[in-house]
Amino acid sequence: MWNLNEIIEQLKPIEILKPKKVNFKNISIDSRAIEKDDIFLAFKGEFKDGHDFINEAFNKGCSLCICEKSIDKPYLKVLNSKKALKDLASFNKIKSKTKVIAIVGSVGKTSTKELLKSYFNVSNINFFYTQKNENNWIGVCKTLLRASSSSTFGIVETGTNHKGEIAEIASFLKPDFVIFTEIGTSHIGNFGSIEAIFEEKSSIVNFLEDKKNVIYNLDNPIQKNNFTKFQISYSKIDSNACVYLIDYNKEEYFNKLYLNAFGKKFQVKAPFWLNISNILAAAAFLGSQKLLDENYFQEALNNIILPDYRMQLEKLGHTNFILDCYNASFESIKFAIDELNTKKGKKLAILGDVLELGIHTESLHKKIGEYISAFDIDCLAYGHNAKYIALANKNIQVFENKEELLKTLRSIYEKYDWILIKGSRKLKMEEIFYNLRGLT
Repeated sequence: MWNLNEIIEQLKPIEILKPKKVNFKNISIDSRAIEKDDIFLAFKGEFKDGHDFINEAFNKGCSLCICEKSIDKPYLKVLNSKKALKDLASFNKIKSKTKVIAIVGSVGKTSTKELLKSYFNVSNINFFYTQKNENNWIGVCKTLLRASSSSTFGIVETGTNHKGEIAEIASFLKPDFVIFTEIGTSHIGNFGSIEAIFEEKSSIVNFLEDKKNVIYNLDNPIQKNNFTKFQISYSKIDSNACVYLIDYNKEEYFNKLYLNAFGKKFQVKAPFWLNISNILAAAAFLGSQKLLDENYFQEALNNIILPDYRMQLEKLGHTNFILDCYNASFESIKFAIDELNTKKGKKLAILGDVLELGIHTESLHKKIGEYISAFDIDCLAYGHNAKYIALANKNIQVFENKEELLKTLRSIYEKYDWILIKGSRKLKMEEIFYNLRGLT
């Protein structure tokens, strides 16, 4: 619930045409989502200007508009709508008294968020969270606008693809905790080095009130070298971590994990497609807040559902497909190959381009080819940079045309028990499977 006087106090608008109402349900920047008694906040985006949709918002029941121009309906005119959005998002977070968990990293943000979501659901803890992939500044604002006094935690993914973006987000997010997942080569073309990527992502720590509330991966060298024992660590290999993996048994569809969390030993069964480090990250946060319950944690693992195209299992005839095509990095491809390698029977990986690698494009694609060549896994490579994957192994077939790849795959897929399809989002690699299924 939003109060008009509070909004005016926060924004200090330069013009006001007051509505009859003083309380409103929601604030939305999307006119299509407006409901009766909502506030529409109009700003000029990269592709569309919200001011063009003000009439549509009022036709749908909007009671007040926050905008940069004078109109003949109830409105608050501000100098900068984008700043107004950030100010209201930050104010709502503070007003709700919710503790915000920011999740930062090159890979694993969504998996970690989804596991925490699942845990909070089964343990009846109220929370709000990042929806879809809304982890830029606009998405973070939309997430904070959903905070309420009934929320205990907010789970907020924070992403970046250019320098300064994390600090911009953190300046109004003001997180209470930061969970670092793997720091790797995603968007390295925009930053130049992993060190620069870490500098960008770790800038969020400057906005933490309590610097001890950092949960970090002790197995990631750059995190190990920059964080301390006074912060909260997790590890697959180091028993000095607050939460660490004692041992594990891999099965075809599940991993049995034996964990030590802050001195307490327990075991859980996790789906094979969930990265163990992300499981440990969630356990480290929960354990640090004395919220970790073994039974709830197992139930959360049983119930977790990842969004589409993230290690998504499909079947065509007797052949199992793993669609991991939401996005790709060198690190996430290695993880997917490792999981494919644990499967029984004959295996094939269809690997697409990794984008935004800049001067590292050739070397990292070549490393992908070298990595998969160490396993008994056949490989088809697709995309403009696929030729670099094949440099390491002359048996890797290269395709720049999706139709040609599909034609080949249609003739051979039935001899495989497991097929991994992995590539960057722009390649829409899932089309390979759906076209194959439609043609069969």
